[in-house]
Amino acid sequence: MTDTYVDTRNWTVNDAAQHPAVVQKLISIGKADLLKHVVGLDAHGSTTATSGLTAEDILRVLNESIRTATHEPRDRSTRPSSAAQTARSAAGWF
Repeated sequence: MTDTYVDTRNWTVNDAAQHPAVVQKLISIGKADLLKHVVGLDAHGSTTATSGLTAEDILRVLNESIRTATHEPRDRSTRPSSAAQTARSAAGWF
């Protein structure tokens, strides 16, 4: 692959934290400003003031979200379970 498209329009800081490879790549190529809108949203998607954000502010928030996410377990409850996992969990009920 040479080109990748990631639609971040509806991302919050939590979404950025769950996609560290994307965020780190944008940071490494100097394009972290493309995620300015993410930094301007709280964890619930509510808009916060972004007009005064500097490039350093954006980097700080994105790096902190990635760092925090790597130390907290991710919620995988929306991930579909495999038949084997379902069978193992069902066996524990009886």
